[in-house]
Amino acid sequence: MEKEFKVIASTLRSILALIWDTISTSLSDEPRIWQKRDRFGEVYWHVYDPIRDRHFRFTTEQEVRQWLEQKFSNL
Repeated sequence: MEKEFKVIASTLRSILALIWDTISTSLSDEPRIWQKRDRFGEVYWHVYDPIRDRHFRFTTEQEVRQWLEQKFSNL
């Protein structure tokens, strides 16, 4: 019984953390950038622009930097 309670509590904490992360990041208008791997194991950069609600995929960090410079040079 105690083990089941710990599993349920841990799952609930994970769900609440995910909800909080989703709420807090959705309030920001700054781009979110993270690395991912495709199904072949190749690393790429994923960028989400919440202002335009668009996702972008870049092969290199340099491409991400260029996109950021272009985006913020227009402000």
